Amino acid sequence: MGAQSGKLMMMQSRARIVEIDGSGFMEERGGHDNFSSYQLPHEILNRRHCSKQETKQDTKQEVDQQSPENVYKFWRRVDHISRNGIHSNNDNNQKNNIISVVDLLQNDYHHAELIEKTRILHHEEEYAHEQDICFQIKGILSSSERYWVLDNFVHNNGIKLNDISDEYPEEYRRCKRALVKCSKFANVMWDRMKPFLKKSDLKNIRPYGFDNNGTWIPVGLNDCFRVTEYKEGDYFKPHMDAQFVKNDNEKSILTVLIYLNYYGGGGETKFFKLLSKQGTQLTLRELACVQPHACDCLIFNHNLYHSGEKLTHGTKIILRTEIMFKRIDSESILRCNYENLEEYQMVKKLVDESEQLEKQGLVKEATEKYLQSQEMQVNYSNQRFLERENQKMSEIERLLPEEIFATILSYLTPAEICRIVLPLNSRIHGYARNQALWKSCYSIEWACHNHDEEQVSKYLNKATNVMVVNDQLPLSNVETSIMNAESKKRTNDFDTVDWYNCFITRKTLEREFCAILFDPGVLYSKYGKMNDSKFYVDRTVCCQPLNAHFNISGHGLNDIIVGHHSCYKYAHSQELPLVTADKGTQHTVVSCLIFQTIRQVFGNNSIRKHPLLIATPCYWTQDDERIITETLFSVGVPALCMISSYYLLALYYQTNHCLIVDVSPSGVYCVPIYNGQIVKDLSSGMMFPDSQFTSKYDPSAICADWGKDFIAVAKVLPVSEKENPTLWMDLASKEAPYSSSRLWHPVNGQERCRIGEDFYASVLHIVNMTLAKCQHDEPMKTIFLQNIIVRGGLSQVDGLVSRFELDMTKQYENKPKICLKMDPLDIIGGAKIFANLRSFKENCVFNV
Repeated sequence: MGAQSGKLMMMQSRARIVEIDGSGFMEERGGHDNFSSYQLPHEILNRRHCSKQETKQDTKQEVDQQSPENVYKFWRRVDHISRNGIHSNNDNNQKNNIISVVDLLQNDYHHAELIEKTRILHHEEEYAHEQDICFQIKGILSSSERYWVLDNFVHNNGIKLNDISDEYPEEYRRCKRALVKCSKFANVMWDRMKPFLKKSDLKNIRPYGFDNNGTWIPVGLNDCFRVTEYKEGDYFKPHMDAQFVKNDNEKSILTVLIYLNYYGGGGETKFFKLLSKQGTQLTLRELACVQPHACDCLIFNHNLYHSGEKLTHGTKIILRTEIMFKRIDSESILRCNYENLEEYQMVKKLVDESEQLEKQGLVKEATEKYLQSQEMQVNYSNQRFLERENQKMSEIERLLPEEIFATILSYLTPAEICRIVLPLNSRIHGYARNQALWKSCYSIEWACHNHDEEQVSKYLNKATNVMVVNDQLPLSNVETSIMNAESKKRTNDFDTVDWYNCFITRKTLEREFCAILFDPGVLYSKYGKMNDSKFYVDRTVCCQPLNAHFNISGHGLNDIIVGHHSCYKYAHSQELPLVTADKGTQHTVVSCLIFQTIRQVFGNNSIRKHPLLIATPCYWTQDDERIITETLFSVGVPALCMISSYYLLALYYQTNHCLIVDVSPSGVYCVPIYNGQIVKDLSSGMMFPDSQFTSKYDPSAICADWGKDFIAVAKVLPVSEKENPTLWMDLASKEAPYSSSRLWHPVNGQERCRIGEDFYASVLHIVNMTLAKCQHDEPMKTIFLQNIIVRGGLSQVDGLVSRFELDMTKQYENKPKICLKMDPLDIIGGAKIFANLRSFKENCVFNV
C-alpha cells in the first residue's frame, strides 16, 4: 500500500531510514542450511491449486509426520484477481459486487455523504482484457519469524513510528510509519515468493508510465521496507501504489504487502476497478476483499486500486515493499524518447508543483497534484497497451501460442530468422526473439555438451564466480560448461539474459574483433578504438542528481550522470569519486563511467559490439576486477580483458626491466618490472596523501581539476627542510604566493614549499620502500636503479624530479638513471599494442 510511497520514501531529506543487518532472522530457524530446508519440497509446492478439503488433509498428514520443532510450513497461493479474469476463493467476493463513490480529499472515510453502495450483477462489467493480478501467499512467515520482525522492525529502540500528517492529509490517509532497510530479510522473502510466481503472471508485464517497452524480468525485492501501523479509526482510502525507480531499466511493478500483526475489527484490504473519476472523486467497483491475517502476504500490481479499510478497533501492522523488475533487452529494442513527450512534461510539471506545495506545508494541494501526475502515467501506459492489443492479427497468430512459433522457427537457421521472419510485423518479431529459441541457437553455435562436473570445476571458480581459462580446453567448451553449471545452480531464478542480442553481438564480435581501450583515471579518462589513430582524453566526472522524486522515468534513485558536459546541466548534484580512502574502489561509479562514456562517444549499441580492454590501476584488487566485470557484463559488454596499467607502460616504453614511479592524482606508486612482468611482492604505493593543500582546496565545484591547481601550488626546493632549515626557509620566503578561485584563501610562498616538501617526502618514501625489499637481491636492485621511469600528471610539480635525482644519487653508489616521461597517452598506447597481439583474444573473458 502507499500511493505516494515512492514520493515520500525517496526524498533524501525525509524520515530517517534505519538499516538492520538481519542476522538474527536466520538464527531463528537454526542457521542457513536449516532455514533453506524449511522451504517446502517441490511436490508440496505443486499442491497450491488443490481444493480446500484436500489442503487440510495434506496439511494434517504433513504435520503428523514431523516433530513440533521441524514442522513444514504449508505455504499456499490463493488467487483473488487473475490476469484476464476474476478468480477468488472468498465467497464474499462473488456476492458483494458493489459500486462505491469516494472523495479522496474530503471529510472522513466512511461518512454517509461520501459513499453510495449499489449492488450489481457479476456479469455486467467485463474484466477480460485487464492486466491486473492479486494473489495471497498464506503463512509466508512462521510465528517465531513474525515475532523477530516485530521486535526488530517495530519495537526496536532505534525505530520510531512517525505520524504522517505533514505528508498526507488526514482525509486521505491516517496511520504511522517507519522506514527500515534489511537486505538479508528481503533476499529470504524473495526466495520464498519466487516459486509462487506463475508464467502467466509475468507474461508481457510492464511497469506503468513512460518508456516501458521491452521484456521485464523480476530480479528481487526492494530492501527498503515501509512499516505501517493502523490503530482504531485509521485507514487509507483507495489508491494506486507508486513505483520504486532505480533507473530507467530497473523499476518495480508488483507491490508486496505482509501482514505482521492484526487483532480487532475492520482493516480489510479491498481491491477496485476504477469506473470513472471527477477530480478527487472516484467511482469504483469492488473486485475483492481480503481479511488481514498475520504472517500472510499479498502481491498485486501497483496500478490496481486498493484500500486499507478503517480499523474499527484494535491494531494492524503491515510491511510494504516491491518486487523489482529489470528490462533485459534495453539495448536492442526501439526506445521512446519520452522526455520530449508532451505527456511526460505535464507529469514532471505536476510532480515539481507537488514538491513545492509540500514544502510550503500545503499537504492537501500537494497530494492532489501528485495523484494527477500518477493518473496521467497510468492512463498513458493503458493507452499504449490498448494500441498493442488492437493491432490486427493474422489467423495463424490468433491460433498458435508463442511456444509453438518458437518450435517452428527452431527449424530455421539464425540467418533465416533474421532475414525472413523478424521483418514481418511487430508481433511476429516478438515471437521470433523467443528466449529459449535464441539460447538454443547460442549453445549450438558456440558450445558442446560433453564435459563432466570435474572438468567444469576447473573453469568455474565457485568462491568468486570468476571464469579461469585454461589453455588445455577450447574456450567455447568452457562457456558451455559454465552455462550448464549456472543453469542447474539457478533453477528457480528468472533468465535475465537477452539471448537474441547475445547471439547477434557475438556474431558481430567475431567478424570485427575491434577492442575499445579504456584507462579510467581519477581526474582524466583516456579511451579509443584499437584500430584508430585518434584517442580521447576527457575529464573524469560522475555525478548523482539530487532528484526530489524517484517514481517517474528519468528520475531514478541510482541515476548517475557521466561527463563534464552532462554534469554542468545539473545545478544540484553530488560528485561521485572513483575511489575513496575509506571505502576503496566505487564499483558502480567506475562501471557507469565506462559504460556511459562508450555509449556517448561511440554510439548506444557500441557497448555490445566491441570487446573492452581496461587498464587496471594499481589499487584495484581481484575483488574489484571481479565485481566490475560482472557489472559490465550485466549491461551487455560482450568480452572483457583487464590488464595492469604498469604492464601496458612496460609494453609502450619497450622495456623488460624498469622501476616505474607513478606520481598521479590517484596516488604515489612504485612498481618494478622484471623480465617483462610486474613483481607484485616488491611493489609499494599509497593513495594521494592528505596535506596542507587538501585543507586549503574547495572541492565543491563540479569538474574542478585539483590536479592542475596542485601542480601550480606545490613547490619542491632543492634542499631538505630537515637537513638545512635555514637555507630552506630563505629559499621558501622568496617564492611568490598563489591564489585561485578554488582555494579558500591565497597560499603564500612558505606554505607552497611546505606542501611540496610533504608530497616529495611521500614519493621518496614509497621508492625507498620498494628498493628496500630488494636488499637480498642486489643484482635485481642494480637493474632497477639503471632504469627508473618517472611518469604521471603530478610529476610536473616544480622541482620534484630534479630533487629526486639529487637525493637518489646521494643514497646509492651506482648513479641511478632517471627518465621523466611526459606522454599522457602512454597507458593507452600500451593497450593498443597489447590489443593487436595475436594472443589478445585468448586473454579475453567472454560474456555468456
